[in-house]
Amino acid sequence: MNIDLDKINEIYGMEMLKLINSNIDNVNNNLTYFNSLGFDDYFDYLERLPMLFILDFREFKNKIDTLINKLGHDYKDIIENDIGVLENIIW
Repeated sequence: MNIDLDKINEIYGMEMLKLINSNIDNVNNNLTYFNSLGFDDYFDYLERLPMLFILDFREFKNKIDTLINKLGHDYKDIIENDIGVLENIIW
């Protein structure tokens, strides 16, 4: 699976691509963690919410773990059906 950089550029612009590039270690670590939680289509989440995946890994993990604790054991289904719950933790 590959990241659709054109999609990110179209939606968020070249500045977001530059931010991703300058934070590539965070992006890779965050994608790896997100994938480890059972999200197979994690590249799609990056394309839709790149600002979440450029966060420092500790901040990203903390936000995701807090959300999972709030949502309970069905967190994966809830997130897959409503990406808005991820949008709410970005800021």
